[in-house]
Amino acid sequence: MKNLIILLICFSFLSLVSAAEQKFYTLDGEKVSYEEVTSSPKAVLFLWTTWCPSCLREITHLDLNPIIPNDVNFFYINLGERKSRVKKTVASLGLTQSTRDKILLDTNGILQEKFFIIGVPTFIFFKKGVPVHRSYLINKQLLREVFENE
Repeated sequence: MKNLIILLICFSFLSLVSAAEQKFYTLDGEKVSYEEVTSSPKAVLFLWTTWCPSCLREITHLDLNPIIPNDVNFFYINLGERKSRVKKTVASLGLTQSTRDKILLDTNGILQEKFFIIGVPTFIFFKKGVPVHRSYLINKQLLREVFENE
């Protein structure tokens, strides 16, 4: 039993380390590191799936009504789905190129595990690479509250 617990602790530690080393992929196949995504002074990750109706409404709403300030690094991170499925969904939604360029694939679900995501959509807010807030919604007021209190 003791060996099993030690083994589980080791695997838990390895999964946390691997998130920082994780490479995400754009829909065009470019690699983007976790650090590139989160290390800017202000960043927001929108975690979503293609099977979640609320996620699809939110991604479409954000595409049509951009509220994210220019100084915030914003990414749409798909959790655990194949690129072909995500591309098909994105095409059916008719998202703009600027939104499609910000879609990243976390095919291994590293972020879901790292941040204990139990529901989508989820927004994770970062300041200088450190997660500072989590929410199931986003609006201008929340962005001000999170990022103006520095």
